[in-house]
This record gives sequence, structure tokens and C-alpha cells, in this order.
Amino acid sequence: MINMQNKKTPMRKQSPKEAIGNFDEVNFGYNFEEAITEASRCLNCKNHPCVDACPLHNNIPLINQLISDGKFSEAYKVSINNNPLSSICGRVCEQDSLCEKDCVRGLKIDNDPVAIGNLERFLGDYFAKYRKDEKIKCLKSTGKRVAIIGSGPAALSCAEVLAKNCVSVDIFEKNTKFGGLLRYGIPSFVLDRSVIDFKIKFLKENGVIFHANRPFSEKMTLKDLLEKNKFDAVFLANGANEPRKMGILNENCYGSYDSKTYLSLNNAHRFFMKIHCKEILTAKHVVVVGGGNVAIDVDRVAIRNGASDVHNLYRRSEKEMPVRREEYINAVNEGIIFDFLCNPIELKVDKGTNRIKGVVVQKMKLGELDSSGRCSPIPIKGSEFTVPCDLIVFALGASSDVNVTKLLPVDVIDKKGLILINQDTCKTSIPHVFAGGDNVLGPSFVVYAVDHGKKAAMSIMEDILK
Repeated sequence: MINMQNKKTPMRKQSPKEAIGNFDEVNFGYNFEEAITEASRCLNCKNHPCVDACPLHNNIPLINQLISDGKFSEAYKVSINNNPLSSICGRVCEQDSLCEKDCVRGLKIDNDPVAIGNLERFLGDYFAKYRKDEKIKCLKSTGKRVAIIGSGPAALSCAEVLAKNCVSVDIFEKNTKFGGLLRYGIPSFVLDRSVIDFKIKFLKENGVIFHANRPFSEKMTLKDLLEKNKFDAVFLANGANEPRKMGILNENCYGSYDSKTYLSLNNAHRFFMKIHCKEILTAKHVVVVGGGNVAIDVDRVAIRNGASDVHNLYRRSEKEMPVRREEYINAVNEGIIFDFLCNPIELKVDKGTNRIKGVVVQKMKLGELDSSGRCSPIPIKGSEFTVPCDLIVFALGASSDVNVTKLLPVDVIDKKGLILINQDTCKTSIPHVFAGGDNVLGPSFVVYAVDHGKKAAMSIMEDILK
């Protein structure tokens, strides 16, 4: 029976006062009763617009029907057919701008869409708790081997699809821990590390071999992998790791960080940070520049590190922010101060130490739509003012890892430093070499990296199993 309640079933969570005192997950997830209640709000409408709006085309109505019937295992099997990282995507995917945006329940005034992301998270967590001993059923090895560079969402999804089809997989990661963006870029209060660890453990138990501290380099090139090590194909899933800069005065002063460095130190290198980057933990007045999910993550990390105030500067309005609404609301509730229509134009530094002491900000107004589909920000002359700060973090996106692209033929790299592929197959122009994720798209949603990983796996199998 359809549940006609207008609003989503609320998810239990830490209070803001509790949340800013720890790095534990803020949201607790649904229990059985809450999941059934929410799933039964699905209308199972005729055209299923939510399925079309999902990059992975999950069979959302069927999944919801099975959950509402209490058939959680069956629902998980349907979900995992299209999304190998359901527990992860349920936490970090942009559902409110994808599947939930087109949900018919949410199109009516004063109605919320079905909480598709919360239900996806529920299924992934259910599997981890109650079905964790299940194995990938591979009857006979194909004898084929694939090397994957990187261990983020594109890599993990590709590895799982290949393993299910009896292809041997080796994952090479430049860092000491696996997970890529998921581990180094997303804070634990959004994505608990146990969720990442469970997926990696699952893949290891099903034959995927993980190699830490093994970067793609002059010592391990495509030629080495394909000819010397006899891999049948290579999938480049190294992410986008080269931070973008604004090019403003004093941008490289002490106390100025890019979001990649800042989040990596906080998420995975806190011991190093406590010794060598103490200003991160002692900063009381923090400014964050950017309007995406990464900026919100930085905001919320800074407040947990003990900042008295955190100002988020965004050059457009709240409406144009490309963020998960839930995380933005959490940030507001946790005390983050958002300064919209503001853009930094210069950093003020102490002349003796070259350490930041403030940021000069120019007010903006919105003009015509630009290529992003949003109103373009236009500077207002004479509107400058200064925000005092002792730490600033720029969350402006990134391009592909130059340590990888410099080892590839120039005709495979575009003007932005991203790898060129056939978008339908993830093939590069190099025989038996595929690529996907942020190294192709630039900083993007995790779900698109998962989609690339799946596409690459299918194309690899077509390539090597002829």
C-alpha cells in the first residue's frame, strides 16, 4: 500500500552541537521500519523518470517495492546489478540534482521526493551487516589480467565488474591506503572509513589484488604493464589531483591551502599535520573559497578543528551552489557563515612572516547565463572589503594528475590536462588502454566515476575476451 505522507521519513542524526565535537558520521541511516515507511512512498509511476535521471539507471521503483515488502536481500541484488558502490553512493551521490529531482512525488508543492539516496545507503549497509560473507561467484577463470591505476570509485567499480566476470585484477595505488578520493577527499563524518574498508575487503576476498605505494611513473609505464608484466589491458582511474589556482596576489603565502592538501592532511595524515602543519589545528578564523561539495567538506572540517568562525566565500548566490542540499543544511546548522556574491581578489599577509592575516573580497552581481547554465558573476567596482583570517582554503576543483598525463602521448590529453576517451566505451586511442572518472571528466560526482568504471569494464572484456 502506498504511503501518501508528503515529507521524507527523517533520518536520525547527531545534533549540530554534538556533531562539531567529533568526526563520526552525522547521519545514522534508516532502520528496517524507517526504510519500509520511506520506500512505500514510491508511486511506481508509469514512466519512471527517476530511472532515466540516474546515471546508472538503477531500477528504483522495483528496489523501492522490494524494500516496502521487507525483501531487503532481493532489493540489494537489484541495486548491486547497476551500482557496485551502493553504500557509498547512498552517502555522497547528488541525488537531489539527479534521481530525486525528477521523482514525481517531489514535483507537487509541499511534497518531498522519495529519499532514494537514503534507501540506497540502507541497502548497502544491510548487505555489509547481514550478508557480508557472500562471495562473487566465478566459475572459471578467463586467464586474462587487467591493471587498474588508482583505487577510487571508478577503479573499485571496474574491478568488481571484472572480478564478477572472472577476469584477474591488480589495483595499483600511489598512496599507502586505498580508496582514492573516497578516503583522502571525503571526511569521515560524511563517509565513514568502515564503509570504504568493507568494499576493499570484499574485493580482496574475491581475488582482486591491491598494491599500495605503487604510483604510475617512469618505473611503471604503460609499456611495462602491457609488455613486461603481460597485462591484457590497463584502466587509468587516477582521478584529478592537480589543484586549480586563482592567480591572486599572495596566493602561495603561509596559511594558504588548496582543498586537496587540506582534506588529505585531515582525512589521512593527521599525525603528520599535528607536527608539521599545526596552523590547521590552531586557526581560529578560517576562510574557504568555493561553492561545491568539497568547499562544504572543508567548512565542516575546519569547524571541527576548533575554528571560532568559518566564512565560506562563493561568487554566485545560494541558488547556484552545486552542492548536496543535505550537506549544505548540515553546514549551516553547524555554524558555517556563507558570504554569497563574494570573490577574493587579494590575500593580505604579514610582511615579516609572509603569513596570511586577511583576504580582500570584492562583491559580485549576477549577469546572463554562462556555459555552465548558471548566471555569470560580475564584479562590482568599489565594493571591496577585508575579512580577517589566519587560514584560507581554496576549493576550486582540479585537473588530472600531471604525474600520469606527462607519461601519456600528447594526443591523448586535452587542453585542460584531461584524458581523451570515447565516452561510450572509455577507450583511449592507445590499444588496450582505457580511462575514466575525474581524470577524464574533471572534478565530478562519484556516481559518474562509478558509471565510467562499469563502462570501462564492459569494454575491456569485449577487447580482451574476443
